[in-house]
Amino acid sequence: MSSLNRFLGGEYPAEELRDAWETLLFNQFHDILPGSAINESNMKAIADHKWVLSRAEKARNTALRKLADEVRIPPGEGQPVVVFNTHPRERTSLVEAEIFTYSSPATAHLSYWGDPYDSNHIEPVNRGQGMAPTVIVRDPSGKTIPAQVV
Repeated sequence: MSSLNRFLGGEYPAEELRDAWETLLFNQFHDILPGSAINESNMKAIADHKWVLSRAEKARNTALRKLADEVRIPPGEGQPVVVFNTHPRERTSLVEAEIFTYSSPATAHLSYWGDPYDSNHIEPVNRGQGMAPTVIVRDPSGKTIPAQVV
């Protein structure tokens, strides 16, 4: 993701990733890898792996956020939610997203603000989609994809 972000003019976290990579490789030592080192070495290796994972997640999340910032929608179209397919091939999958907003969807009334996750408090408004509270989801080509508020 950082490489893709770099192609769009973003910064590549080379030093951070190099430091994480070196730490990961150091912990491939012959006693650490199978866990046969002394306890202190094993505890340090576990801490190092957690640090490496946090650096990798930070780099990924930063790149994803910057890539998502490049998505433009027309004014008044709502709140964008960007889904990335990190696989090298096209795929179809169910996506679930928690959306935090102060605006209710156009096709649902939330009758009880204190418990928005309880489906008993979501009242559908039929705007041509049937009696199910929905949101509009479009792919990059503009094709509408089935979606539902739960």
